Amino acid sequence: MSDTNPNAPTPEDVEKLTKALEAERAEHKATKEAARGFRTRIASGFGLGDDANEDAISARLADTEAALAARTASIAKERDEARARLAEVESRWASEKVDSALRAAFEKSGAKPEHLEDFLILARPLFGVDEKGRVATKSDAPDTLPGIDPSAWVHSELKAKRAHYFPLSSGGGAKGTSGIGYVGGPSIDCFKPGKHNLTEQFALVSAHGASAVRSALQRAGLQVPGWMR
Repeated sequence: MSDTNPNAPTPEDVEKLTKALEAERAEHKATKEAARGFRTRIASGFGLGDDANEDAISARLADTEAALAARTASIAKERDEARARLAEVESRWASEKVDSALRAAFEKSGAKPEHLEDFLILARPLFGVDEKGRVATKSDAPDTLPGIDPSAWVHSELKAKRAHYFPLSSGGGAKGTSGIGYVGGPSIDCFKPGKHNLTEQFALVSAHGASAVRSALQRAGLQVPGWMR
């Protein structure tokens, strides 16, 4: 009977195992060297020596994070302040543009100059600058048509609401008060259902005064638009 163990490793097996162990040790050593090199570079970047321990490195890292957070907060503050300044400039520009357009419309309307300031107080809250850069009534302006320019608003609404702003020769009701041309004739077709034309309506009010137009509409049995009431 043979004393040889069939499961005993052969010299070739021993050699393979030895090489595998050596390769593992080499890999482990390389990993440690890489980690040591990385740690050294980190420590050096923080101004620490090669022998700095983990606590010192962690403390410097925390300081760096705090400084970065502070810088980020400072940049955010500068950004917010810049946005606020821009919004202020845009608001001031819009206000000046609205005022300029309102003044021009008032002067062209023939209204009495002494009523300019009262007119501006009345009109300013109703107007803004739209997305196209036009001065027009705001979409949420109370008791007024949205999206009309200052000149149209003056003729369609101001003359009806503030007739005393205008000389008698051009004030609301001063022209056309006898109803000539308004007795249900074609001149008020633009107020009839299905034929509404806002531009023509404004022109009629501008030419004859809101009171005369309202009277003509009532005599003709037509509804008076909300903006003329």
